[in-house]
Amino acid sequence: MPDKIIHNKTSQYVRVAQNQDGEGLEMFPTDFNGPLDLGTVAVSFPGVIGLKYKTPDGLFWHLL
Repeated sequence: MPDKIIHNKTSQYVRVAQNQDGEGLEMFPTDFNGPLDLGTVAVSFPGVIGLKYKTPDGLFWHLL
């Protein structure tokens, strides 16, 4: 009998703001395996072409 693969989708969200002060803060759901669809972000932030984020330890900024 083959093993069953069950995907337990848990809701995860990413906070996105217009600037570092938190202006225009929005929460966006990620896909079941973790990625954030930039098209979803573009609905609230028209013209967006990338994101800047801090590493979990808060020491470095990265650009996507």
